[in-house]
Parts: sequence; structure tokens; C-alpha cells
Amino acid sequence: MDEIFSMSYGADLSYPVNNAKAFIKAIDGKCFYSIGVCAFDNTAAKILVEQIYYAKLAGANGSNPFSWGSLVAHKENYYDALRAGVYSRIPVKQSKGSKTVAAGLGDLIYNIDNVYSYLKPEYTDYYAKLKSEAHIIIDAADAFDYESANDADKLAYCNSAIKEIESLTRLQRQLTNLHLKPL
Repeated sequence: MDEIFSMSYGADLSYPVNNAKAFIKAIDGKCFYSIGVCAFDNTAAKILVEQIYYAKLAGANGSNPFSWGSLVAHKENYYDALRAGVYSRIPVKQSKGSKTVAAGLGDLIYNIDNVYSYLKPEYTDYYAKLKSEAHIIIDAADAFDYESANDADKLAYCNSAIKEIESLTRLQRQLTNLHLKPL
């Protein structure tokens, strides 16, 4: 099997998140997994966004809100919220080196400003620290001319960027462990 698209519809968090965890464990990284989440009936916008968020944390490669008609017709206007959300940007090819780094961290900053601050506004200081560190890495990425660099310089840049991003990830984990509780 190459791809799995589960229909894990539920009006709360427990069913879809537990279903995502079960699928991730079952496929053991051997195929693409996207979770179907509930966007119909009386599912609150916060629940829909959290279903997507926690499924992603569990290891899902993507999400597919059901149904399209519900996205555009729902009283909480899901379509506009999701269009401005975490999966709304076209990715940059990985082979673009420093541009990929800058784009990925730009997405992180966008998500902090437009998604995470909505879900957890009480973590403003945490978000500011992450954004500050991400901007430093972006500035270095923008300053590096990846297209003109020789292979040795590209390798050195990539190794440096990996260490900086790992440092940012450690900061995120430290702050998450202090402030956020998993489901």
C-alpha cells in the first residue's frame, strides 16, 4: 500500500487523534497517511483545527477535512480559516537549500501568527522567543547565495542550518514540556 486516507470523523478530539496514532503505528512509516477529519454538523472550528494539529503531531502526513461543501457552508466559515492555516502554502523544493530553510521557517512564523496564537494565545512569550530565533536563521539563509556556492560551501551551510534548526526544535520541546500538556 502506498497511501492511506482514513475517515476518522468525530466531533471531539479523542476518536480522530487515537485513530491517527493507531494508523501511524500500523504503517510504521512505510506509506503516506492522511487523516479524514470532521468538518460537518456542529463540529466547532477549534475542534477541527485541533484534530488537524494533533493528527500532525501524531505523525500524519496530512489531513483531509470532510466534506468540501461543509467547509464552505459551515456557519463558522471553515474554508477561510483553513485557507489561512498551516497547509495553505505551496512548499519550496528541498533542493533549493537556503531558500527551503527560509521558506520553512517563514511558514513557522506564519503559523505562529495565524494559527498557534489563535489556539493558545496565552503563550505569547513562548511564540516571541521562537520567532526571534527563527528570524536569525532566516536572515542567515537569505544572506547565503546557495545557487552560486560551491559544493563544500553548500554542505557547510546545510550542516550549520541543521544545527540551528535542531536548536530551535530543542527550544520548542523545552518550552512545550514546560507549558503544554499532550492529549
